[in-house]
Amino acid sequence: MPAVSVTEGCDLLATWACQDSAGRGTWYLVPSAAGGRLFRKQGIRGFLEGVSPWACAAGIDPSAARVVSTLPLNPSGTAPHGPLLRPAFPEPRREGASLRFAFDVPYELAIFRGHFPTVPIVPGALLTGWVTELGREHCGWQHGASYATLLKFRRIVQPGLTYDLQIEISGARSTLDFHIRMEGATCALGTLSAGPA
Repeated sequence: MPAVSVTEGCDLLATWACQDSAGRGTWYLVPSAAGGRLFRKQGIRGFLEGVSPWACAAGIDPSAARVVSTLPLNPSGTAPHGPLLRPAFPEPRREGASLRFAFDVPYELAIFRGHFPTVPIVPGALLTGWVTELGREHCGWQHGASYATLLKFRRIVQPGLTYDLQIEISGARSTLDFHIRMEGATCALGTLSAGPA
């Protein structure tokens, strides 16, 4: 870790590391709770501006650093390949006919580069896509999201927070219901149908 006298902005970081990637070092910055709040309010630009006094004093170009949820675990020190398109969903918990997934939204999702750099939000279409992928992977849902009888997005879904996703496929496999919550509050819910009514 760099030894620097400038501490302004350091409170926005939980940890950081430099790893060699293709012959040059890549800095990875993991936001602290305060940094996560700043990231959700002001996006990547606001977060990097907040840490820039510390980063510049440490000789780190903040615009070239990668903001991540956890430091890469690759023992060779290489950076992860390819854009991150969705959270790492754990194996679901079965509760009757429902499956439940607790998941964290990582800061490094590719969608945040354009949606939006100033206030990162997971779009509803992407949330619905995650639901259909999980339905296919765990329940045999083969109908995608082409027909929805109900879709409601009540609260924005942002990085650095933990959510609970519940999905349930009807006995006839004609509908898939989902509910995304954070601390008991509904963020999104919907019913997807196998075909037009």
